[in-house]
Amino acid sequence: MAVSINTGTTAPTVVAISGDQVSTDKETVYIYLQTVDGVPSGSNSILLGEAIDTKDTPPFETDQNGADFAETVVLRGFASYVLGESGTAGDIFFVDQNGNLIPFGTAMGEITSLAATVVTATIGATGPTGATGATGPVGATGATGATGADGATGATGATGSDGATGATGATGPIGATGPIGATGATGPVGATGATGPTGATGATGLTGATGDTGATGPIGATGPIGATGATGPIGATGPTGPTDTPPTIPPLRLLGPGDLSGNHMSDLVFTTDDGDASVWQNFGNLFTQGTVLNGEMGPEWSAFGVGDFNGGVGGNTGLVWTNGSGGQVAIWQLSEARLTGFSIPEGRMGSEWHVASLGDFNGDHNTDVLWDNTTGNFNVWSLNDLALQSTVDFSAQIGSERHIIAHGDFFGSGEDGLLWEDTSGNVQSWALNAIEATTVITVGQMGSEWRCAGVGSFQNDGSTDVVWVSNNNDIQIWDMTDGAISRIFTPAAHDGSEWHLAAVADFTADGSSDLLWLNDNGAADIWQISGSQVSSQFVPVPKADVVPT
Repeated sequence: MAVSINTGTTAPTVVAISGDQVSTDKETVYIYLQTVDGVPSGSNSILLGEAIDTKDTPPFETDQNGADFAETVVLRGFASYVLGESGTAGDIFFVDQNGNLIPFGTAMGEITSLAATVVTATIGATGPTGATGATGPVGATGATGATGADGATGATGATGSDGATGATGATGPIGATGPIGATGATGPVGATGATGPTGATGATGLTGATGDTGATGPIGATGPIGATGATGPIGATGPTGPTDTPPTIPPLRLLGPGDLSGNHMSDLVFTTDDGDASVWQNFGNLFTQGTVLNGEMGPEWSAFGVGDFNGGVGGNTGLVWTNGSGGQVAIWQLSEARLTGFSIPEGRMGSEWHVASLGDFNGDHNTDVLWDNTTGNFNVWSLNDLALQSTVDFSAQIGSERHIIAHGDFFGSGEDGLLWEDTSGNVQSWALNAIEATTVITVGQMGSEWRCAGVGSFQNDGSTDVVWVSNNNDIQIWDMTDGAISRIFTPAAHDGSEWHLAAVADFTADGSSDLLWLNDNGAADIWQISGSQVSSQFVPVPKADVVPT
C-alpha cells in the first residue's frame, strides 16, 4: 500500500503524486508532509497541496482514469519519503475537507492505488576542461586512434539557490466552535426616556345632580284689606291628579357562585334584563349587595354563567355573555364589585350554534365554552386569560331528546365531563377527551318533580357530586365515583315552601360544598352537609326580587 519516494537530496524536488479515493466525487483531498514523529497534527505537519477527486457515473464501481486525484508537489528536507503512512517524519498522508485523516485501504472513502514520480532532480555544475596535450610530430596519417577514456567526473557543483516560495496552501477546515463565554456584567441603567405626549382629553363627565332649592324670599308687607266681593259660582270639579307610582326595581337573575374576594368563601353573581350585573359579597355572617359600575351590555346580549379564566387564582370570577345566533361570547372579569377586565374573544360560530355549557374540559384550570348546534354536534373553545387559545370539534353527537343539566369532574380525572337528562328523566354521564366522549355511563333516573340544583364536593374524594331538589324541597345528593353513583345521601333537614335552593358552593371556607337557601324576606339559610347530618346557619342578605334558576 505505501510507496517509497527517494529523491537522493534534501533540496527541493518536484514529485507528481496520484491516488484513488474509493467511490467519491468532487471531494477535496489535502496532502500533508509530517516533519516530526508523532500523531499527525497542525504543529508537526505542513500542507503540500490539494486535489479534487473525480468519479465516473453510476454505479460508481470504478473511478474515472483509474486515479481520481493527482497533484504535483515540492518535497524538501528529507532524502526519502513514504507515501501513504503517518506517524513518522517524512511520511506523506491525506486529510478530507472536514479535517479528518483519510485511512488507506479499499473501502468506500479510503485511499488506494498510490503512485509517485520524481519529475526533476538537481543538476550539478559542469566540471573543468582537461589540459590540451602536446602536438606530436607530423607523421604519416595513421589509423584513427582509439577513443580515449572518459575524463574523471568533475566535483559536484554548488547547491543551487532556493526555489521560489510555493503558492499559499488552501484554507484548512473551520475549527470546532469554542465554549460560550461567561455572561458579561450588567450594563448601567439607561437614561430616563423622554416624557411621552399628553394623553387625549377624557370624555365629558356626567351631569351633576340638581342643586338644592334656594331659600324662600322675605314676605312682603300686608296690603290693605279690600272690600268683600260677591260670592262667585261654584267652580267645576277639577281633573283627578296623577297617582304616584313607585319606581320599578328589576328582578335579579342568579347566574351562579364565584370567589370574588379571594377569601375562599363563595359570593353570588346576578344580572338584570337591562344588561347590568350585581354581586352579593359573602362576609361569613352576612351578604352585602354591590352593582358593577361602568359595565352594561346591549339588548342583543344575555348573561349565560360564571367561570374561572385565570387558572384558579382566587379573587377573580368571569361573567360570560352570549349574543345568541351571533356566535360570539363576551367575558367580564370581576373582582368584588369591580369590572377589572373585558374581552370578546376572536372567533365566531354560525347562527345554528349556541352556548350549551361552561367547564374545564381539558384540565388546565381555566373555564372552556362548549357549543352545540341544531344537529347535536359539539365544539369546545379553550380559553386562557380572556383569550381564545384553540377550538376543537367533538366527534360525539347527541339527540334532541337530551339536554345538559350539569358539568363536573364526575370521573375523578381532573377534567370536567357532562351530565345529561332525557325527556323521560334518564341520566347519563360522559367523560370527555380532546375530541370525543371516551366513556358513557347510564347513571339513573329521576321523576319530573326533581331538578338538578347544582354540583359540588361533599366527600372531598376528587369526584364531583350531584345535588337534586324536588318540588317539596326534598334533597338527594349523589356521591359519584368513575361516573356512576356510589352512594345516595338524604340530608335530615327540610326548609318550607317559602324557601328555594339557590346555589351549591363552599360558603363557609371549610373546603366542602354547602347548600344556600333564599327566601323573599331577606334571609339565607346555609346548610353544611356531613353525610345525612345538616348544620344550619341563618345569615342576612339584601332584600331583593331574586328569580330562581
